Amino acid sequence: MASFNVLFFACDRSVCVRKDGEFLLLDNPGEVLCKWLVENIDESGRPITEERDFKAVVLFQSSVKKQCLMIQNIFEDLIASYSGTTEGLKQVLLQRAKEEKQLLMDCGSRGSAGRLKRDNEESFHLVTEESPSFHTGTDMQQLVKDSNDPSRFRNVLVPKRELHKVLEEAKAARDSAGFLLNGVSEILFSPKELASAKGITKARAGEAALDEEKVDALFEFMKSVCRVNGWPSLDNRTMRRKLTIKICNARRGLKKTPHLEINNEVAGFR
Repeated sequence: MASFNVLFFACDRSVCVRKDGEFLLLDNPGEVLCKWLVENIDESGRPITEERDFKAVVLFQSSVKKQCLMIQNIFEDLIASYSGTTEGLKQVLLQRAKEEKQLLMDCGSRGSAGRLKRDNEESFHLVTEESPSFHTGTDMQQLVKDSNDPSRFRNVLVPKRELHKVLEEAKAARDSAGFLLNGVSEILFSPKELASAKGITKARAGEAALDEEKVDALFEFMKSVCRVNGWPSLDNRTMRRKLTIKICNARRGLKKTPHLEINNEVAGFR
């Protein structure tokens, strides 16, 4: 019986497969969305080494994951029940892939609002330890980048190694997203900034608020990281609530740390 390797459908319509723990990308974007492997990798396969290849897999996971998992189950059932030759099984799978092609394409482009949301999500990208820019001379990096607007968030800088440490610790945490939000917000905002804030953003005239650009960058960063890692994402309302709790905790801490020179009236203490 032929062995079956897990299939992933990349957003560029080529196919990513996993064999012995290693990802490979099969270039066949025009004909079918799925190819299957039995004993050996096809000659068109190559190891995924470039960032763009990894990004393609990530984008697949965020856009058509449920549909692809359903199709994957269909293929597994076909393989389990098929009793013919290896070549015959290959033809069965390729034919079924063609039948499922429209489902995947429809899923990726259903409605203008859905396209806009997906395009906006995919415009943000992260600087990781594997990125070339991570190893530049500076100790600071942009928290998140928007490829549609390179100037956006360019002033939101964080210590790259501190950020990487929090990311690694978040992966091992029970609540990865909550841990990450807490850790990154402590990197972005000093205790003084938190204690001085009257709210998250858009405070009333004469009242201090957290830097709106930092807050927006933090929210986009959280969404991108959760999407890449497959974590349950936090909606904006939940993130605002958690940040508000941090502000309240910082105000309580202010009473114990009088050396913080802030405007107590603005911070809510008179």
